[in-house]
Amino acid sequence: MHDDMLREVEQATGALPSEWRDAFAAVPRPRFLPEVIWLRGESGVHEPCDRRREPDRWVREAWANRSVVV
Repeated sequence: MHDDMLREVEQATGALPSEWRDAFAAVPRPRFLPEVIWLRGESGVHEPCDRRREPDRWVREAWANRSVVV
């Protein structure tokens, strides 16, 4: 998942300096998110996603190249 996100970032911004790539690889994004994140549902309303109840979805969204509400 890390590689996918890094690839998306570089497609949008261009190649990152090696120092940035190293930092990106060293710090997992999910470490900075709480157990419950809020995701925009299909209706446009934010809905909770609890890591304990939906671990696969939570991890997928944590690594997605889009914003989550904490």
